[in-house]
Amino acid sequence: MSTPSTTPATTARTCWSRRPAGGYERYGAEPVAALEVMAWLTVARPPTVPDDSWRLAFEHYLLAESTFSTPAVSLREHARLLLGLDRWVLFSRP
Repeated sequence: MSTPSTTPATTARTCWSRRPAGGYERYGAEPVAALEVMAWLTVARPPTVPDDSWRLAFEHYLLAESTFSTPAVSLREHARLLLGLDRWVLFSRP
């Protein structure tokens, strides 16, 4: 059985979730799966304050810009959706 390939974007998302003051420290975000251009995370403490969710949405944009490729999901909408979500999926094409 072959191991799924890991792209630099997937590695960056995993590092973000584990760095100090990153996703894990602030939100309890832990990667549960990563495959090529996508990463799935579980979140123990999702943001509860709009300012925090806005900052997090911007970090997601910088880290995984393709997450926002759907026209219906603006940065503002993503920030609103992050309030209370206990699972995140980040998508980044090279």
